[in-house]
Amino acid sequence: MWFYVALIGVLLFLYAKGKKYRNSYLMDIEGSKSLFIFCYPSVGFWLHKFRFFSSNNAKKVAQTYRSIYPGEDYFRRYYLELCRKLSVLFVSVFSLCIIAILVSLVDQQTQTNQYLVKRPSAGSVSDSHKVHLVLKEGEKRLEQEFVWDVEPRKYSEEELKKYEEEAKSYVTNCVRGENATLSEVSTSLNFVRKIPSNPFRVSWIVDGQDVIKEDGTLNNKKINEICYVTIQAALTYKKREVYLEIPVGVMPYQWTWEEEVKEGMASMLSEMDEKNSTKESYTLPSRIGNTSILYVLPKKKHAVKVFFLGVGSCAAGIIYWKEGVKRIKKKRDKESELLYPNIVYKITLLLGAGMTFRGAWNRIIQDYIESKKAGSSQTQYVYEEMIITWNEIESGISESEAFSRFGKRMQLRPYMRFSSMIAQNLKKGTKGFLLQLEAEAKEAQEERKQLAKRLGEEAGTKLVFPMLVMLVIVLAIVMVPALLSFSKGGL
Repeated sequence: MWFYVALIGVLLFLYAKGKKYRNSYLMDIEGSKSLFIFCYPSVGFWLHKFRFFSSNNAKKVAQTYRSIYPGEDYFRRYYLELCRKLSVLFVSVFSLCIIAILVSLVDQQTQTNQYLVKRPSAGSVSDSHKVHLVLKEGEKRLEQEFVWDVEPRKYSEEELKKYEEEAKSYVTNCVRGENATLSEVSTSLNFVRKIPSNPFRVSWIVDGQDVIKEDGTLNNKKINEICYVTIQAALTYKKREVYLEIPVGVMPYQWTWEEEVKEGMASMLSEMDEKNSTKESYTLPSRIGNTSILYVLPKKKHAVKVFFLGVGSCAAGIIYWKEGVKRIKKKRDKESELLYPNIVYKITLLLGAGMTFRGAWNRIIQDYIESKKAGSSQTQYVYEEMIITWNEIESGISESEAFSRFGKRMQLRPYMRFSSMIAQNLKKGTKGFLLQLEAEAKEAQEERKQLAKRLGEEAGTKLVFPMLVMLVIVLAIVMVPALLSFSKGGL
């Protein structure tokens, strides 16, 4: 119990130490009706104290949140969700400690000079009992734990007679099963083994097992008239045994049309096989008496093939789905690399016309938005990232920081170089910036040519296989008629 008390003390200390802690995220949710919000300040304090968000794992999770919630304050969402989970854990551990203390208080040992032993009810099994004793005699004292078996209460003679009569009545009523009477039995008997709320168990002795089997089912297909047999129910409780004799009249089996046909078909197949034992094959008849026979040939089992084909398709779908993200990323990178010279060239022209860099950036964004609304342009990743950068600048982030983030988000060497150049010129001044942009535009144009050349080579490589297929088809069209005519001429 003292462990739980100490643990509660530790939890209260952790709560009291950080309950006055506040930051911008916690101040935003003040007044919220969340059930565990009172624990958020303490959780936030200890997360800050141990610099949790500086760990590599926390940074990876934060980046995952950024990918899932683009355009939102992803770190705020991550921070508050973590506070909520840890608050629930805190309250749960605190509540469990309280419950454990209460249970420990209930379980406290008490001492008495009388002890009541409750015997198991009659008909049940013995119960192992344990008691802790303190034996005293003068100054002598012995503390010992004893274990013994407490046998169930025994039935009195009057109770056993009552149960015996109930068992006889129950067995007599149940044994006939679905039959209306035991003198004309045509369906299986019900050989009960246990009687509800009765200590007696039942075993059966059958006189003439060739007609009635040990489980109560009938074997009456070979008899032509009613057959009388006697069955015995042995009622047993410990060493007490009582026998109840029950006469039964078993009726001949009533064949249905389906059963007669099945029996006849089985006999016919056996006779045909024996009759044609020296032949390599034999033909089964199309009729037995008045019954026509139609043989259904076995179907080809394609279920396994379909199943594994489906499993393979699912696996292929999962692989295709996983590769989809990579394909989209590759498409985005190619598209952004091809657009890079245009963006640098546009900014160079606008700066040369007297615009500020911020104005040129906004002008390119507005042109993209207008063309997208008009339907002449589809969504392009680099322009969407430029819009995010513009929104960051409008929200108060410094231009150098916003452009640095732009390069990091693009994750492409030309854009990282471009954003680094912009950030440096914003810090050092715009002197010579236009010349740098013109040089960058020329270099970007050369890189675009190289990229276009590489993409053309890749496209040419992809066309090799279709061209080979077409060549094989053309050769087949030309050669096959010639070979056929040659073959006919030779003949």
